[in-house]
Amino acid sequence: MKNILIINLLASVLFANELHFNSISLPHNDAQLLKVRLASKAVIGDRKYALSYKELISTSTKIKGSPYPFGTLVDKDMNPLLNKDGSMKISISVDSNSLLDVDGEKHLITHLESLPGALYQTRLANKDGKLIAVETRPIDFSSVGGTLINCAGSKTPWNTHLAGEEDYGLNSRYADTASPFYLECEKGNTDAFCAYVEGMKAYLEDSKIDKKNGYNSDLFSPYNYGYIVEVALDKKGKSSVAKHYVTGKYTPELALVMPDHKTFYMSDDGDGKGFYKFVSDERIDAFKKNWTGSLYIAKVKQVHNKDAGSFDISWIKLAEGSDKKIKKLINKHIKVSDIFELKKTENGTCASGFTNIYEDKQSYCLRLKKAKESKVFKDDKELQMAAGFLESRKYGAYLGATTEFNKEEGLTYNAQNNVLYLAMSSIKGAMLKKEKGHYTDDVRLEKNICGAVYALSLDENFSATKMTSLLIGKVLSTFDTYSNTYTCSPERISNPDNIAYIGDNTLLIGEDTSLHLSNMLWAYNTQKKSLTRIATMPIGTEITGLFRSKINNKEFILLNLQHPFADVPINAKGQKIKESLMQSVSQEQKNGLVGYIDFTQINK
Repeated sequence: MKNILIINLLASVLFANELHFNSISLPHNDAQLLKVRLASKAVIGDRKYALSYKELISTSTKIKGSPYPFGTLVDKDMNPLLNKDGSMKISISVDSNSLLDVDGEKHLITHLESLPGALYQTRLANKDGKLIAVETRPIDFSSVGGTLINCAGSKTPWNTHLAGEEDYGLNSRYADTASPFYLECEKGNTDAFCAYVEGMKAYLEDSKIDKKNGYNSDLFSPYNYGYIVEVALDKKGKSSVAKHYVTGKYTPELALVMPDHKTFYMSDDGDGKGFYKFVSDERIDAFKKNWTGSLYIAKVKQVHNKDAGSFDISWIKLAEGSDKKIKKLINKHIKVSDIFELKKTENGTCASGFTNIYEDKQSYCLRLKKAKESKVFKDDKELQMAAGFLESRKYGAYLGATTEFNKEEGLTYNAQNNVLYLAMSSIKGAMLKKEKGHYTDDVRLEKNICGAVYALSLDENFSATKMTSLLIGKVLSTFDTYSNTYTCSPERISNPDNIAYIGDNTLLIGEDTSLHLSNMLWAYNTQKKSLTRIATMPIGTEITGLFRSKINNKEFILLNLQHPFADVPINAKGQKIKESLMQSVSQEQKNGLVGYIDFTQINK
């Protein structure tokens, strides 16, 4: 409790001001749907600021001295990957950002939510009050076998960056001939699993992946992806990377470390997912490649289903181990059938000795094996470690944890109130009551495709104990105001995704939605419980990369535009809106954009 009191005291000093934005109206013509529209003013304490949106760097941009245009995807030898026409593969899916301090210089780490994945390192400078990108280059991940679908991330207190590998496709149940869900990838197969294998095959330049042996090779294993990756920079700006297998394998959106430097939370994106906590054996104060500790998965008990519900949280321990030990297991080229026996359900039931689980949109039967059966592990303890870290969601479901969450997205921490915030993009699928195929049916809510943001209460050890809806979207009926152009009310959030607590009682909420005419950025005052719309994006654009910082006393909020003009809006009648407008834009307008909200003081 003493640590919490100290943190709250420090936070109350750091966040003593109030941050107020004026609101922005809804876009009302095509011209406004083609650009970033931003609230004109903000007030921090007694200081008034004019706001404007400025570009830092867009995908396909070539900066002098940089090896490739920003966003270029590379292979393990750091050579650009090519399209069939010989052009370089360039991603427009800019996502998370962290600003790292390197010997007086500022380096921005930016994700590309692509396959293969990529992180770019961009050196920034403040030139005459304007931020500029000085140079940019991709980070080398060859030492950990590459990375993929790098979605959200966070900055650590020890000045490194944590990146989530949002591994939607590489579920091991598709990789094993002993599994009833096995997929044999042939040329032209567009299944997500096969696409992921092909993407990493191109990165690794690996032609020896054995689809009859768990899709393993000397270079590739499906178990090598779906974790949290850490990036550190030395005093010269050179990067080092580590893959932290102890955070577990699933579909991690991101990891967020608590003020104790030991407790981490990880969200799990998709339908039929879990919520995870890693506790390090020791305090972490600097970059190191081998973490040791214990991984937990949440078990929730629903208190009520009003709005998006309230839950009590307990934690089930999955395993304890180290990155080194888990990597040794991966190097054995194991398959899911070395750990579990999988069977399809028969009329929704399982045979004796099997447990009916639900994970990743699938209900099926699972039996944990003994080490002597698999002949891969030295004992049952090692097999259990493999189950906990390499099959975190399956093993969690097997143990009775909650694997019913849908589209867990952003995580952010409010030190002032010791509260964790979690974005749940949409309340549907396994989160609905009496959903067929549930194993536990812990979550029994009413459908809300507009989503919610939850507040999680933490105890003195930073362990989450309660989860309660804070904000929810509102689904429109076909006769409601705005229903011709919106599915979710534009006066409330829709499909919250990237969130950031930026101090001064302010929670930023960015959308990834096609249920609003354009994605919106909201500021929620956590003290006054008020919600203000502060920006609208070019149509079809996801909001990513949010954080607040300063460079040479220059106040700004990073804000990325991911895949502009990509997601076609849908109204309450299920009709696509403004599709012709989106098709009329140039290729240059479709580039992803890293930019920032500029604060210019106007009452000096």
